[in-house]
Amino acid sequence: MDLTRTRRRLAAAAVLAASALPVAALVPAQAASAAGVVSGEVIWPADVPATFGTAYLYEQGAVGMAPLRELEIDQSGAVSFTGLDPAKRYVVQLYWPCTDAATGFYDGQGTLAASSTDAVGVAPGGAALEFVPVAQTTTYVTALGPTPAGGEYMRLREPGTGAVLAQVCQAGSGPTHKTWWLSGVAEGTPAMVELTAGGVSRYALGVDRAYTTDLARAGTVPGGTTVRTYREGVEAVELPVLHGTARVGSWLGVDSGTWAPTGGEISYAWLRDGVPIPGATGPSYQLVQADTGAQVSARVTSALPDLGLGVETTAPTARVWGPAAVSTAPPRVVGTAAVGKQLAATTGTWDVPGLTFQYQWSRAGVPISGATSARYTVTTADVGASLAVRVTASAAYRPKGLATSAATSTVPKVTPVVTTKLVAAKVKAGTRAKAVVTVKAAGVAAPTGKVTVTVGSKKVTVTLGASAKGKVTVTLPAMPRGSYKVKAAFAPSTTAAAVLKPAAGAAVTLRVV
Repeated sequence: MDLTRTRRRLAAAAVLAASALPVAALVPAQAASAAGVVSGEVIWPADVPATFGTAYLYEQGAVGMAPLRELEIDQSGAVSFTGLDPAKRYVVQLYWPCTDAATGFYDGQGTLAASSTDAVGVAPGGAALEFVPVAQTTTYVTALGPTPAGGEYMRLREPGTGAVLAQVCQAGSGPTHKTWWLSGVAEGTPAMVELTAGGVSRYALGVDRAYTTDLARAGTVPGGTTVRTYREGVEAVELPVLHGTARVGSWLGVDSGTWAPTGGEISYAWLRDGVPIPGATGPSYQLVQADTGAQVSARVTSALPDLGLGVETTAPTARVWGPAAVSTAPPRVVGTAAVGKQLAATTGTWDVPGLTFQYQWSRAGVPISGATSARYTVTTADVGASLAVRVTASAAYRPKGLATSAATSTVPKVTPVVTTKLVAAKVKAGTRAKAVVTVKAAGVAAPTGKVTVTVGSKKVTVTLGASAKGKVTVTLPAMPRGSYKVKAAFAPSTTAAAVLKPAAGAAVTLRVV
């Protein structure tokens, strides 16, 4: 038997000669369908000869092995489903077995999609639809092993839904195998192989695999290719089991499991989130940085020359934890460490991208309550101490990374600004002038201490209390006629001296006339 020869169509009676029908171009949208009706017309492209076929109707979300309705498509290409619920939406599938047209689902664009996942639900009573088929390819499926007595039948079905995609158009067999030609699937379309004998359906586990009666375990084969399967294959008696800790640097191992028949060649492939890891083909695997946040599993294969492949994949690990991020350049404090000034923290440089950061400022090594943003304003509480910031780097599936900046210089005491303003810059002899002295200090709302005002050779000292909020009026002694420099000085109280320095202001001139 030559699998490459041109297939013979068994459905010749159901196929119109291309010369008997005109090849139509795409036509404008049809008039609206009647209420409760989904209707349309097949528009044949030049590369797909017109033919008879079948239309299937499903409720949207219920595509499967049993269509809601089906009808034959005659030579006119007309499709019409009547008596439908106007409140529901429906999926239309067109099927042309053993012809040049591929099975497809209406996708809302006029063309027929290979997968029902691309199908568009249509409401009854809407505009008439246009169905444009695409060319199909033939899929050749061979089952190795003695052919059982009685009939067998094969179909290709859609993975997940079970909707029929292709049926047998020709078959041939030998003593140790049978091959089916299946028509109706566009090239590359994933399909399940269903082999039915004695009323029991079995499903291929995949290329070079055996069959199972468990539909949930069915694998897929690519449409338009030559596929080899095995009637009786290698099966796992005890499934492979993974062991180890899901942490970067740790080793994982896998038990190969127990297989029937025994004696198969065992091979391994390690998977990261289901994708094979290049070069990881041994019975053990050391987790690397790239595995961080992923789930790792192992696929074990037992191969026997006459029975194909037995393949099982272990349950995956938990998400793999990587090491904490490491600072390659520490964070820095930017700004002047002085009361009232704002400092800013840089994050530094880390060996892991995509981190998020938290901050904690400290005073003389002790965390400052509430100081957890990237910026910090220096207060009087910081006087006499140095400041630093600790940066915490976080990423999913990693412990927190920590790095601390170098400490600033010691925060110095505040030098107040003392200003003197005369109530009157000129007074008559014998009159006592008045001066308003203001003491301002960054971070100190109400400086306390003594204010001494010097006029010529005379001095007046007053107390600056907290209630004064840094401002006091001083009555100067009466002075003879002349011009005098008036200058104020501030000496902090014992309490204020912890954060304030003594200071003197600029002199102002008093004229006595």
